[in-house]
Formats: sequence, structure tokens, C-alpha cells
Amino acid sequence: MQDRAKVVFRSREETGTGVCRKLRVEGLIPAVLYGPAFPEGKKGVVGYKEVLPVVSSSHWETTILELDLGDGRQEMALMREIQRHALTRSPLHIDFLQLVKDHKIRVKVPVHLDNRDTCAGVKLGGLLEQFLYELEVEVLPQDIPEQIRLNVQGLGMNKEIKVSDVPLPQGATWVQDPDSVVVSLVPPKGAEEEALPEEEQEIQVVAKGKAKKEGEA
Repeated sequence: MQDRAKVVFRSREETGTGVCRKLRVEGLIPAVLYGPAFPEGKKGVVGYKEVLPVVSSSHWETTILELDLGDGRQEMALMREIQRHALTRSPLHIDFLQLVKDHKIRVKVPVHLDNRDTCAGVKLGGLLEQFLYELEVEVLPQDIPEQIRLNVQGLGMNKEIKVSDVPLPQGATWVQDPDSVVVSLVPPKGAEEEALPEEEQEIQVVAKGKAKKEGEA
């Protein structure tokens, strides 16, 4: 089970663009906590410095937080959505999702490829193409993995890894289509044509020339 980052979540009553702008100047980020205990959403603020390490990480969506709501009340939560500044990418607003123990949740987990540079197919000149950068699973809060690591070192030319080939995290089930391709190894452009026997290449050229003449007639 991953360690939980602890964040103080202070309630707020005032809303509006002007109020939120003032809070950000004070080093606070407007936030809302949703979940079974907060169906309408609980408005609050969190400290910019407290959440910055998580917000800046590549696996912020799967990092479990311990929100301190005051009065001795604490809630497990995930950052469900982060609104960011278009230029600076600084967080402007955060939506938190309350996690309930022993209740599964759907979460998108980042995919990291190990040994890209030493991949067998890449050494032969192939191109490693990644189609899915995160995979969605249904899992208990305590079993949420920070990321899914795939070792592509043995991936050969014209080979692929599908969702069904990826080892499931502990206690998780796939929400993703199992036939979806996560990563594949393809020859460089033009390699297939160059690999054809000389006779076949000549036949293709003749056939193309013949089709053109027939079309002109």
C-alpha cells in the first residue's frame, strides 16, 4: 500500500472569481471534495505548497491523499480533476474524490515503458509506438497502484502488447477493452517495400504504370 500524502482541507463559504483570485494570491487553491458523504460537494481550500509535489508528479491521479478536514476528521481522497493556468500550468482549482474503504473505484493508471532503448525491435531499426499512456482499472483504494510498468526489452519487430497481456495490479479488474493495443513495434517507413524481392517490386511498378495508361484511355 502506498504512503499517503497529508493535506489540510479548510472549509470556505465564499465563492466567485474575485474570491478565488484572492485566495490564490494568499497561496491557497480553491477546491471541492465530492463523495458518498459529500454528494453536493464540500467547498474548501488547500495550501499550494502542500499539494505542489503531488500536482507536479506524473502519477497525481493515483496518489492517495489524507485530507485533514478539522475536528479530528480525516478522509482518504484522490485528485480527480485539476484546472491549470494555460501558460504556467499552475493549479487553479482541484476536485477531490472521497475514497471509502472496501469500496472499489475506477481510476486511470499511468503506463511507463521500461527498457525502451534496449528493446530488441528498436535495435533492429524498428519504431516503438505507444498508443495508451494510461489504463483504467477498478480497484480498492488501498490497492491503487501509482503506475503500471511494462518491460518492452524483448518486444520484437511487428509485435505488440495488448491490455490483456499486461499483468493486472493486485485486486484490480480491467475497465479497458482487453483487445486494445498498448504498444507495438513497427518497421521504419519504407522498410517493407525495400524488403520485397526485386521481382515483386518490378511487378508492382509495371502494374501501377499499366493502371495509369488504362485510366488515361
